[in-house]
Amino acid sequence: MRNHRMNKIVEKISFFLIAKVFFYLFFAFLPFQVNALLVVQDIYASGFFNPYTSFFIYITDVFLIVSLVFMSLSAMFKEGELEKLNFVKKKSGMIVILSVGIFILLNILSLLQSVDHGNTLLNLVRLFEFIVVFFLIKSGFVDVKRLLYVFIGVISFVAFIGIFQYLFQESLGFRFLGEPVINSEKLGVAKVGLSYGNFLRVYGTFPHPNIFAGYLTFSIFFIIYCFRDAKVLFSLLLLVCLIALVLTFSRSAILGLFIGLFLYYAVSNVKISWKSVLIGFALMMFFLVVFDLYSILIDRLIVGDQNALTERSIYYSASKNMLFDNFFGVGPGNFTVVLQQYVPLKLQPWLIQPVHNIFLLMFSEIGLLGGFGFIGIMLFFFSRLVKVKSRFSYMLMSIWAVIIVIGMFDHYFISLYQGNVLLWMYFGLIGTLD
Repeated sequence: MRNHRMNKIVEKISFFLIAKVFFYLFFAFLPFQVNALLVVQDIYASGFFNPYTSFFIYITDVFLIVSLVFMSLSAMFKEGELEKLNFVKKKSGMIVILSVGIFILLNILSLLQSVDHGNTLLNLVRLFEFIVVFFLIKSGFVDVKRLLYVFIGVISFVAFIGIFQYLFQESLGFRFLGEPVINSEKLGVAKVGLSYGNFLRVYGTFPHPNIFAGYLTFSIFFIIYCFRDAKVLFSLLLLVCLIALVLTFSRSAILGLFIGLFLYYAVSNVKISWKSVLIGFALMMFFLVVFDLYSILIDRLIVGDQNALTERSIYYSASKNMLFDNFFGVGPGNFTVVLQQYVPLKLQPWLIQPVHNIFLLMFSEIGLLGGFGFIGIMLFFFSRLVKVKSRFSYMLMSIWAVIIVIGMFDHYFISLYQGNVLLWMYFGLIGTLD
């Protein structure tokens, strides 16, 4: 009897099912920095190296490759499951493929003026990986709700880690999960200066509090969508993620959350017109500029960071001059390679960072056409959200505002592996609206 049951279970297991399991594992392990460093360029005497010109292999890369292998086996053995996927079944699907294809082409064109062809090629490999993730989600390869459950579950777990990091003011010893070695006394660790001392900004298992905050913000909107009717679980998950978000002290993510929540509850019960969208977008951009200036003022007057204005203006000025010298861009991932050439002062290693604005970073690295191409993709996906009236589309529309807000003040959606996956996962979720 037991053997009969086991045989039935084995019969139900298919290559396609195994491929789906590994794709879920890809997202389950996304917050954990379990990786191996393959390529690294300059290493400074202090031990600092440039993460933006280095190439890591993550455990998630392995899961994705295994998933694709089992998908291939499913096709070879003609299981028939791949034929059910919605890669292109509507006219809008062709437009998506065309838009993404043009964006890929613009990235490839940046090779013409790339200052580091090897680094650019590695970044293009990563781009193809992100686009594979995008199309797999868009096609309906996995159930969206289950994907969101996996995301919420793992980020809630990491949120607990972050909360206890703040309570102990140091890392908890989860190095095997990629938790960085941090404490409130260590140099180079993100801290917030308050009137009664410096306190650790929580990292969770992420490379920086800001990217942790971005994941928490996404998770909060996913919780609102998935668990609104389960009041106890909804309250618990939301509370944990909100506490962790506050403890990251990421002002851009917190501002993005407020703007996103306002948009979500504003559009949930009213019809959307393009006029109101444009007015709202103009107002949002105005407040972002005001917030940017306010943040600098706070840094200078309260936190005591007298170099905040100087550093930000240095990155902005370098980005502008970089574009004027390289209309096809300096190549994906190469902003930090040439940054020192556009800065009159010698930068300390930890100051060699991409410009803290995803749009300026796109213009600098993939050129004028590439920058406008990226803006075009953002607007195209938003236009699709406006056309669909559902709670899911309203949630995604709110996250779109979050991405814009964070993208005005940070670069990780473009410059870091985990940020890139988050962005293309989001695009994939929009693609499921076909």
